[in-house]
Amino acid sequence: MSEAADALAASALVLAILAALFSVWMPDVAAALAEKGSTDKKNNEPLKTRLRVIARTRLYPLLAAGLTTAIILLPRCWRIVRSPWTCAPWDQCHYDDVQALMLLTVVLLILLCVALIVQILSVRKKLAQL
Repeated sequence: MSEAADALAASALVLAILAALFSVWMPDVAAALAEKGSTDKKNNEPLKTRLRVIARTRLYPLLAAGLTTAIILLPRCWRIVRSPWTCAPWDQCHYDDVQALMLLTVVLLILLCVALIVQILSVRKKLAQL
Protein backbone atom coordinates (compact mmCIF):
# COMPACT_ATOMS: atom_id res chain seq x y z
CA MET A 1 0.00 0.00 0.00
CA SER A 2 1.05 3.59 -0.52
CA GLU A 3 1.79 6.02 2.27
CA ALA A 4 -1.51 7.85 1.63
CA ALA A 5 -3.47 4.60 1.73
CA ASP A 6 -1.78 3.63 5.00
CA ALA A 7 -2.65 7.00 6.51
CA LEU A 8 -6.24 6.66 5.31
CA ALA A 9 -6.55 3.18 6.79
CA ALA A 10 -5.16 4.35 10.13
CA SER A 11 -7.36 7.45 10.28
CA ALA A 12 -10.47 5.50 9.27
CA LEU A 13 -9.76 2.99 12.04
CA VAL A 14 -9.41 5.77 14.60
CA LEU A 15 -12.63 7.39 13.33
CA ALA A 16 -14.46 4.05 13.57
CA ILE A 17 -13.30 3.55 17.16
CA LEU A 18 -14.26 7.09 18.17
CA ALA A 19 -17.66 6.80 16.49
CA ALA A 20 -18.29 3.45 18.19
CA LEU A 21 -17.42 4.89 21.61
CA PHE A 22 -19.57 7.94 20.89
CA SER A 23 -22.57 5.79 19.98
CA VAL A 24 -22.11 3.48 22.98
CA TRP A 25 -21.77 6.37 25.45
CA MET A 26 -24.45 8.60 23.92
CA PRO A 27 -27.41 7.01 25.78
CA ASP A 28 -25.73 7.62 29.16
CA VAL A 29 -25.03 11.24 28.29
CA ALA A 30 -28.56 11.79 26.99
CA ALA A 31 -30.09 10.15 30.06
CA ALA A 32 -28.05 12.32 32.41
CA LEU A 33 -28.97 15.45 30.48
CA ALA A 34 -32.66 14.52 30.46
CA GLU A 35 -32.76 13.86 34.19
CA LYS A 36 -34.59 16.56 36.08
CA GLY A 37 -32.89 18.16 39.01
CA SER A 38 -34.53 18.71 42.36
CA THR A 39 -35.78 22.09 43.45
CA ASP A 40 -33.62 21.64 46.54
CA LYS A 41 -30.02 22.35 45.51
CA LYS A 42 -28.64 19.91 48.12
CA ASN A 43 -30.46 16.99 46.49
CA ASN A 44 -28.80 17.68 43.13
CA GLU A 45 -25.32 16.55 44.20
CA PRO A 46 -25.68 12.98 42.81
CA LEU A 47 -26.75 14.33 39.41
CA LYS A 48 -23.97 16.93 39.44
CA THR A 49 -21.44 14.22 40.26
CA ARG A 50 -22.81 12.01 37.49
CA LEU A 51 -22.59 14.84 34.95
CA ARG A 52 -19.02 15.67 36.00
CA VAL A 53 -17.98 12.02 35.76
CA ILE A 54 -19.55 11.70 32.30
CA ALA A 55 -17.75 14.82 31.13
CA ARG A 56 -14.38 13.76 32.58
CA THR A 57 -14.44 10.10 31.63
CA ARG A 58 -16.26 10.18 28.30
CA LEU A 59 -16.74 13.53 26.63
CA TYR A 60 -13.35 15.17 27.25
CA PRO A 61 -11.26 12.09 26.35
CA LEU A 62 -13.25 11.51 23.15
CA LEU A 63 -12.93 15.16 22.18
CA ALA A 64 -9.19 15.10 22.88
CA ALA A 65 -8.72 11.95 20.78
CA GLY A 66 -10.79 13.36 17.91
CA LEU A 67 -9.03 16.72 17.90
CA THR A 68 -5.61 15.12 18.16
CA THR A 69 -6.33 12.85 15.22
CA ALA A 70 -7.68 15.74 13.15
CA ILE A 71 -4.66 17.90 14.00
CA ILE A 72 -2.29 15.10 13.02
CA LEU A 73 -4.03 14.77 9.66
CA LEU A 74 -4.48 18.49 8.90
CA PRO A 75 -1.05 19.05 7.28
CA ARG A 76 -1.68 16.18 4.85
CA CYS A 77 -5.18 17.50 4.16
CA TRP A 78 -3.87 21.00 3.55
CA ARG A 79 -1.50 19.62 0.90
CA ILE A 80 -4.41 17.73 -0.67
CA VAL A 81 -6.69 20.77 -0.71
CA ARG A 82 -4.13 23.10 -2.24
CA SER A 83 -2.75 20.57 -4.75
CA PRO A 84 -5.12 21.54 -7.62
CA TRP A 85 -3.80 25.11 -7.44
CA THR A 86 -0.13 24.19 -7.11
CA CYS A 87 -0.03 21.38 -9.64
CA ALA A 88 1.56 22.26 -12.95
CA PRO A 89 -0.04 20.79 -16.09
CA TRP A 90 3.15 18.93 -17.01
CA ASP A 91 3.13 17.12 -13.63
CA GLN A 92 0.28 14.92 -14.88
CA CYS A 93 -1.96 15.74 -11.92
CA HIS A 94 -4.88 13.40 -11.54
CA TYR A 95 -7.78 12.66 -9.26
CA ASP A 96 -6.83 10.49 -6.31
CA ASP A 97 -9.69 8.74 -4.52
CA VAL A 98 -7.49 7.92 -1.51
CA GLN A 99 -6.83 11.60 -0.98
CA ALA A 100 -10.52 12.44 -1.36
CA LEU A 101 -11.39 9.80 1.21
CA MET A 102 -8.73 11.23 3.54
CA LEU A 103 -10.46 14.61 3.35
CA LEU A 104 -13.83 12.98 4.03
CA THR A 105 -12.40 11.18 7.06
CA VAL A 106 -11.06 14.43 8.51
CA VAL A 107 -14.37 16.21 7.87
CA LEU A 108 -16.19 13.41 9.70
CA LEU A 109 -13.72 13.65 12.59
CA ILE A 110 -14.33 17.37 12.82
CA LEU A 111 -18.12 16.83 12.78
CA LEU A 112 -17.74 14.30 15.60
CA CYS A 113 -15.73 16.88 17.55
CA VAL A 114 -18.45 19.49 16.98
CA ALA A 115 -21.07 17.07 18.31
CA LEU A 116 -18.91 16.43 21.37
CA ILE A 117 -18.45 20.15 21.97
CA VAL A 118 -22.23 20.62 21.83
CA GLN A 119 -22.65 17.85 24.39
CA ILE A 120 -19.97 19.34 26.64
CA LEU A 121 -21.70 22.72 26.48
CA SER A 122 -25.01 21.04 27.32
CA VAL A 123 -23.46 19.33 30.34
CA ARG A 124 -21.94 22.61 31.50
CA LYS A 125 -25.27 24.40 31.07
CA LYS A 126 -27.05 21.66 33.03
CA LEU A 127 -24.45 21.89 35.82
CA ALA A 128 -24.90 25.66 36.01
CA GLN A 129 -28.68 25.23 36.33
CA LEU A 130 -28.43 22.73 39.17
